[in-house]
Amino acid sequence: MIQDNIEAEAEQVMKNLQAILTAAGASFHSVLKTTILLSDMVHFSAVNTIYGRYFEGGQVPARETFAAAGLPRQANIEISMVVALLD
Repeated sequence: MIQDNIEAEAEQVMKNLQAILTAAGASFHSVLKTTILLSDMVHFSAVNTIYGRYFEGGQVPARETFAAAGLPRQANIEISMVVALLD
């Protein structure tokens, strides 16, 4: 796990989410809502920039972002997603 560089950590999180979406037959277009937990809100701008790159056309899902102390494994970022899977 990357911990020394918030940009690299955010990029890895988004790549992991992309792999999960692909395995489920979905994409970032299928995402309805995200929840982002940050170890410190000072990271918001950097994470927001990387996050935005994964949503084409500027259409981003509903989102909430919180500061959360003590994320597992000393992570600086955690993202969960609600996704619509269509038949």
